[in-house]
Amino acid sequence: IVIVPYPDGIEGAVVDQMSLYPNPFTDYVNLSFVKEGAYTIDIVALDGKLIESKSLSVEANEIVRVDVNGDKGIYILKVVAENNSIVRTIKLVKR
Repeated sequence: IVIVPYPDGIEGAVVDQMSLYPNPFTDYVNLSFVKEGAYTIDIVALDGKLIESKSLSVEANEIVRVDVNGDKGIYILKVVAENNSIVRTIKLVKR
C-alpha cells in the first residue's frame, strides 16, 4: 500500500481500491469498491465523536450507500479492510 499525503494533513491509501461520491453531500455518500471483501466504515466528526460505523461485505464493483446522520459540517470517513489495513481516509463535507 502506498500512502498518499493530502494537503489538509489527512492521509489515504491507494485510491484505486474505492471511490466516493458525491462530496460535498446532503444526506448520504456512495462508496464504490473495486475489490470484494469485508470492510469497516467509520464516520467521525472533527471533535472525535463517532457518527456512524458499519461493517460491510461487498462484491467487486459494488456501490454502497452510507447515510450520514449528523449536522452540516466536516466529517472524516475511514475505510478499513478485514486485515485492519486502512484503505482510505477522506474528508467529507455535509451541506
